[in-house]
Amino acid sequence: MDEKKKSMFSVSSILAVLLSLFQLYTCWRGSLDGMLQPVVHLTFVLLVTYTVFKGKTTKEKIYNAVCLAATIVVMGYILLFHKEIINRMPYLDPVTGTQVVLGSLMVLLLLEHSRKTIGIAMPAIAVCFIAYAFLGPWMPGFLYHNGTTLPELIEQLYLTFNGIFGTALIISATVVFIFVLFGSFLEQSGAGDLFMELVKSIAGHFRGGPALMAIITSAFLGTISGSAIANTVTTGSFTIPLMKRVGYDRNFAGAVEAVASTGGQIMPPVMGAGAFIMAEYLGLPYSTIIIAAFVPALLYFLGVGFQVYLEARKLDLPKIPREELPKFKESFKKSWHVLFSLAAIVYFITSGFTPMRAGLYGIITILLVVFIKDRKKVNLTNIYQALEKGGKAAISVASACATAGIIIGIVRLTGIGLKASSLIISLSQGYLIVALVLTALTCIILGMGLPTTAAYIIQAAIAAPALVNMGVDPLAAHLFVFYFACLAGITPPVALCAYAAAPIAEGDATKIGFHAFFLGIAAYIVPFMFVYGPAILLIGEPTTVILGIFTALIGIACLAITCEGWLGGNLHAIERLLFLTTSLLLIKPGLLTDVIGAAILIVLFAKRYTAIKRLATAS
Repeated sequence: MDEKKKSMFSVSSILAVLLSLFQLYTCWRGSLDGMLQPVVHLTFVLLVTYTVFKGKTTKEKIYNAVCLAATIVVMGYILLFHKEIINRMPYLDPVTGTQVVLGSLMVLLLLEHSRKTIGIAMPAIAVCFIAYAFLGPWMPGFLYHNGTTLPELIEQLYLTFNGIFGTALIISATVVFIFVLFGSFLEQSGAGDLFMELVKSIAGHFRGGPALMAIITSAFLGTISGSAIANTVTTGSFTIPLMKRVGYDRNFAGAVEAVASTGGQIMPPVMGAGAFIMAEYLGLPYSTIIIAAFVPALLYFLGVGFQVYLEARKLDLPKIPREELPKFKESFKKSWHVLFSLAAIVYFITSGFTPMRAGLYGIITILLVVFIKDRKKVNLTNIYQALEKGGKAAISVASACATAGIIIGIVRLTGIGLKASSLIISLSQGYLIVALVLTALTCIILGMGLPTTAAYIIQAAIAAPALVNMGVDPLAAHLFVFYFACLAGITPPVALCAYAAAPIAEGDATKIGFHAFFLGIAAYIVPFMFVYGPAILLIGEPTTVILGIFTALIGIACLAITCEGWLGGNLHAIERLLFLTTSLLLIKPGLLTDVIGAAILIVLFAKRYTAIKRLATAS
C-alpha cells in the first residue's frame, strides 16, 4: 500500500470520516437528546486531534497516548451516565469527588487541545478567567465577587449546559459542522479552480482585473471556508503573483488578498461560524441574519473594489490581453454546476429549512450536479476524502467553541458579564458613539489572538448586551461585534492575514498590514452605519431602506477616492478632506446630512469635470 493510501486509512482519517458520518446521520434523523450531541461531537474531535498529533519523540508519543486515554475516560463517563447528569438538580445535588477529578481533567485536556489546534492565546485567556473565578474575593472594584470552589466551578463547566457543552459547542456540533462539510464537498468537486476560471473570464480584462479577481474569488471561497487565513493562502497563491505581474506593488497586492479574504467571513450566504451562533443567541432564523448582512458585505467589497480600480488607473496599469483569458461561455460550461450548488444552498436557507437540513440538502445537491456533469468524480475515494477533510477542518472551530464555553461559564458564574456591560455604559457616560468605539477596540484586541468565532462568542456575552441596553437593535449590536472580530485579521500591528500573504507576495508583513487597513477602511465604518441607520440591514420602510443604501454606496465610493487621493488625477489635500467630509455626511443616515453631502459632491465633481471626462473616455 503506498503512502497516500496509508494516510487515507490512518486512525485519524477514519475517525474524521466517522465524525462526518455521525454529523450527517444526526442531520437526517435529528440531533441526539440531552448532552449527547455536543459530547459525541467533542469526543470525536478530541480523538481525531490526539491521533493527528502523534509526536516525534518517545516522550511526545507517550504524552499524546496519555491524553488519548484520558479523553476516552473523561468523555466516556458522560456518555455512560448522561441520563443521571441531565436529571440531577444543578447547584443542589452534591458534586462527587469522581466528577471533580474528571471535570478538572476535562478542562486540562481542552486547554491542551486548544493550544495544539488554535494556538496559545485562547487557552491563556481561559486560564486567566479560571484564576479570576477563584480570586474574586481579592479583586478590586467592579471585578470583586464572592469567589467559587472547585466543585462549583466543575459543576458549571462539566455538568451543565452553561459551560463547555453550552450553546457555542451545540451550534458547532449541529449547524457549523454541516456547512464546513458542505465546503469540503464543494472544494473536492474542484469548485475553487472552476470559479477562479469563471471570474478570470468576467473581470480579467478590466484595468486592475487581477485585483478584482482576487476580491471576487476570495469573497466566494471565504464564505465557504470561514477562515480568512486559509483563504489568503489558498487564493493568494494565484492572485498575488498575477497582480504583481501586471504592475501592482507587492505589498499592495498582498494587502488586496488579505482584505478580500477577511471579507469572506462576512459574505452571505454561509459567512463565518459565528453567524450561526449569532442566530442562536438572537433566536432568529439564519435566513434573517444573511439577509441583513448582505448590504453591509456589498458595501465592504465595493469599497475595496473601487479602491483597487482607482489604484490601477493611478498607476496606469495595463489590462490583461483577452487572448490570455478564458472565454466566458467555455468557463460557464465548466462551472455551472458550482453556481447551481451555491444557488441551491441559498434557496434551502431562505425557504424556511433549518440550517442543518439546508446544509445536508446542499451536500446532496453537490453530489447530484457533479454526477450529472462528470460521474467519474462521484466515487468512493472522492467522497471519503471530502468526509475526511470536513472532519479535520471542523477541529479548530469545535476547539474554539468548547474553550469559549469555559470562559462563558465563568462569566455567568461570577457575574462579570453584567458588570462589564455596566462598565462600558459607565465609561461611555451615556454616549453611544463612545460605547461603540470601546466595543470595537476590545473586539479587535480579542480577535488578534483568537479565532473570529471565539472572539465573537466572548464579546456577544459581554459587550453586545451593553449596546442593546443603550438602545441599539439586538441584530445590529451582534453584527457590530461580529464585524470587528473579523477585522482583527487586517488590523495592525498583528494583522495575521497580512503575515499569511507576506511570503506569497515576497513583501513586508507590516507594510501589507497597513495597506490592508486602508484598503478595508470602509469595513471599519460600515458597522457604525448600521447601528445608527439600520436601513442598510434592510430594517425600516422601503423608501428609507432604498435611500439609505443609495447614499451609503455613494459615501463608500467617496471614501475610496479619499484613501486613494486620485480621481482623474491626484487630489489636493483640501479636495481629499472635502471628499472625506462628503463620504461621512452621506454615510450618516438623515435627510439633512444627505442633502449637504450631495451638494458638496456636485461641487467637487464640477471642479474635476475635465479630469473625470478624460478618465471616462479612456475607460
